[in-house]
Amino acid sequence: MRCKNLSNISALETLPLEAITISGSPLLTDISALKNKKLKYIFLENIKVNDVSSLAKPELKTLILKSVPITTLKSFENLSINEVDLFDINLAKNDELKSMPLESLSLNFTNIDSIELINTK
Repeated sequence: MRCKNLSNISALETLPLEAITISGSPLLTDISALKNKKLKYIFLENIKVNDVSSLAKPELKTLILKSVPITTLKSFENLSINEVDLFDINLAKNDELKSMPLESLSLNFTNIDSIELINTK
């Protein structure tokens, strides 16, 4: 979904989604409609959501966050996420990544300054 005027996704609550892409929707501030989904793939870009913790589920394998104003991935710690792509993300700390069994990692324009903390298999 790439919709610059999108501000409400509540209609998605009834869909049995396993993957979601929301990009270019700077008016979107509430993603609570996704909290009960068993998403395997999440791509969020340029949305104004500062808490994505409700999306942290055991089924999640791919997490892509670009220009999303979050400061923590604590709720994703110890999940079996294989792929993380962070772009323009400023985490307060980055040790949440070291517990993930990563197979793919992309860090662009982040404040992460210590790669040795990251556990890539």
